[in-house]
Amino acid sequence: MSIEIRRDLNPIEPVEVANIEDAITAFTDVQTEVRSILRYEDKEPWDEFDNRQPANCVGFTALTSELLEERSIRHKIGFVNGHATIIALLDDGTRHQQWMFDSLSPKLNQNIDAAFSPMSVTEDDRDFAFVFPERVKTDHLDSGLHPADKYPWLTLEKPTFSAPDVGYSNGLSKRLILTLFRPEQGREIIRGYSDYSQSIDRTNKIILDTAQASQAILDMAGVFPDIDIRTDNPAFVRRIVKELSKKDEVQKALEVTEAFFDSFEPSNDTRVGEYKADCLRAISKISGKSEFAKRAAEIYEEIMTRPKSSTAALTGKLAVSQSMI
Repeated sequence: MSIEIRRDLNPIEPVEVANIEDAITAFTDVQTEVRSILRYEDKEPWDEFDNRQPANCVGFTALTSELLEERSIRHKIGFVNGHATIIALLDDGTRHQQWMFDSLSPKLNQNIDAAFSPMSVTEDDRDFAFVFPERVKTDHLDSGLHPADKYPWLTLEKPTFSAPDVGYSNGLSKRLILTLFRPEQGREIIRGYSDYSQSIDRTNKIILDTAQASQAILDMAGVFPDIDIRTDNPAFVRRIVKELSKKDEVQKALEVTEAFFDSFEPSNDTRVGEYKADCLRAISKISGKSEFAKRAAEIYEEIMTRPKSSTAALTGKLAVSQSMI
């Protein structure tokens, strides 16, 4: 099927087709091919005659994107709360429908108009949107199974990469931040995030490989995909910079801090600056270099001038920083 491209609408350029049903078929045909090549790690039933390669959402999404590009089918890679998927805007001349095509979980293929709200921000060739998980259709789920039990990325209550069938019964998130990448960049970024995730242990909250974790963050400098500050990533980055500082890699600790928090500018959340200052204060405490405490104090002071800042907590952090100068 030939799909023509129209390029004048952001954040997602529509795929212009004779009818939306044909476009859906084009995407699902690619998904079928992907699922003939990959299986979901060790979560799917498997036997010795299954020659498919194990993969997670990153592998499924990257391969889907590559095959879509081969067919000149326009799409974007979406990344939300640790989960990678495909997002496309389908247009038949009379209708515009924003769709999610999830090759890892094809039952989640759906029109997400009701769950998707673009942000008026474009940066570094990225676009951003809000996803409202309670509006993601999950009618196909077995009776009595909470959506977050099967799709943990829909909630922020527990670490994203824990086992998908335990611990997610506290309700869906009200809103998640979705980062949208053009295909080539998106594939590179989600693979970098995969390297980062493999270097940390979310369950035990420890760093498994400081060198790999820090390098992955540097490789994603300014474009770390998971920009929802409510995730556990800021806490892990603080652990990473502390470990680097203990190894006398102070400059690298600073570079990792800058690389990570520079990605969060579009979120416009005061906690971004606060957590960045926390990292600088940790570097200063371990290294004995007062200039980092001074920078942290300046950030805390600036944040305290903003509406809705947590003044009480910041006052204590500011006092500690000033005592280190």
